[in-house]
Amino acid sequence: MLDDTVSRGGYDDIPVLLERLNAYTAKWGTPTKELNILRSEIQKQCIAAKDSDENLLSLTVPTGGGKTISSLAFALNYAVQDKHKRKRVIYVIPYTSIIEQNAAVFKDALGAENVVEHHSNVTFDPKKTSSETVQRQQLACENWDAPVIVTTAVQFFESLFSNKPSKSRKLHNISDSVIIFDEAQMLPIQYLVPCVKVIKVWIEM
Repeated sequence: MLDDTVSRGGYDDIPVLLERLNAYTAKWGTPTKELNILRSEIQKQCIAAKDSDENLLSLTVPTGGGKTISSLAFALNYAVQDKHKRKRVIYVIPYTSIIEQNAAVFKDALGAENVVEHHSNVTFDPKKTSSETVQRQQLACENWDAPVIVTTAVQFFESLFSNKPSKSRKLHNISDSVIIFDEAQMLPIQYLVPCVKVIKVWIEM
């Protein structure tokens, strides 16, 4: 049983996270190698897309093109715009191995306390449930109130389709988010139509 007295929130705001990301990428310096120049250009184009009035955008980048950081740069820059004002970024990824890799990058750039992983490999030690830190992490997985959430397609779409309170209690936080689907083509074909439909309905709300 989670202790209702455990404090929630206390995360850094999106503008602060954007400053951290800018400082993180600034350490790379001016790119000189061809691949790094390409990555830098991709990132610049992603950031430029922050001014878009579209609610649904796509990003196609070859392997090794720096999609992880570029998509995060877009999401944070988009979120701070006055006309958008989003409170968090949600990454939806099909494989837990990719989730763990991306989450490690995000934690390194933004601070581990601002990034929540929610997938089957995340477990909480029952012996430590009295710890406020552990309970705070559990609550963050339940309601997705952290500024950066990295989760599976299963967790995300169950939250949209389920009628169970335990699954749907994060809906209000999803609505204030920039949602990024990584490797979206890997969604099971039999679920593609309902998933695409619910996304279209969601962005039109």
